[in-house]
Amino acid sequence: MDSQWSDGERALFTNAVTMFGKDFRLIASHVGSKSQGQCKAFFSKTRKRLGLDELVEQFEANEAAAMLIQSFRHSGEFAHESKRTSARDVKVCQLLILSQNL
Repeated sequence: MDSQWSDGERALFTNAVTMFGKDFRLIASHVGSKSQGQCKAFFSKTRKRLGLDELVEQFEANEAAAMLIQSFRHSGEFAHESKRTSARDVKVCQLLILSQNL
């Protein structure tokens, strides 16, 4: 596997960080042409330049929001029992979670 990263590989990588956080096994699988170790090293080298910490923070907020929504649904606190999560539900939960971290 080539150690140089093409523009396409960088785009796949940042997209994968958005979707998977720091799960480098899944990131490498998404990129397809880089190993888990190469992805981990690339993250370390480019985290500031590519704003990767912010992407991980957003991923974690999304995950926490999804868990919060699921727990509300499970406890019956949502009036509707829709199987789909609306973008508004996620945004509200993200704002709650981010405000707790301030």
